[in-house]
Amino acid sequence: DGTLFNEDEMREYTDKEISQFLQDDKIDKDTARTVKRLLSEGKL
Repeated sequence: DGTLFNEDEMREYTDKEISQFLQDDKIDKDTARTVKRLLSEGKL
């Protein structure tokens, strides 16, 4: 189907993990917002 990974390999990120990424400055707030939106829409 053209996907680079299967759903078994997908990892769910919790709000706590996303907050930790923000604290660690690994991703910026806009990126976190986008990730959370896509997760909530089931696109990630």
